Amino acid sequence: MWNNSLRKAGFMSRDKQTNHRRMHPHVLRKFFRTKLGSVIPVDVVEALMGHEGYLTEVYRRYTEEDLAQFYKQGEHALLIFAEAAEVGRLRQEIEDRNRQLQTLVNGLTADNMTLKSENLDLKSRTTRLESDHLDFKRKMEKRLEQILEKVRGAVEE
Repeated sequence: MWNNSLRKAGFMSRDKQTNHRRMHPHVLRKFFRTKLGSVIPVDVVEALMGHEGYLTEVYRRYTEEDLAQFYKQGEHALLIFAEAAEVGRLRQEIEDRNRQLQTLVNGLTADNMTLKSENLDLKSRTTRLESDHLDFKRKMEKRLEQILEKVRGAVEE
């Protein structure tokens, strides 16, 4: 894939003295180190590249979140076909939209919790009303039976 890409891009040249290709996968690491090292601390770039030094590793204590934040801070320097200002603007727009969405989600979550609580309350009230209705129905049937007995008794006399 690498050679195919180089061929299509017209970068398959070789060094005249060594006959080695001028472009090899390691140039990507060099590009990464050079470009990112100009905008964020070199120790962070070294950590992102997986480099471990004798003493620097002992003194470097970056969490994955720290490294991710530094990377985001310098990511624009790694872009080849984009303008840094445009990328920054797009990133800000995405972050703004994410904040808006988070606010919306928080509001919907609160509304959902309120609706769930109200729904439980309505279910409880409905259950009580159904129970009261059954009790009332039984009492009315019993009272109707008593009245019918009196009417039957009066008719027989």
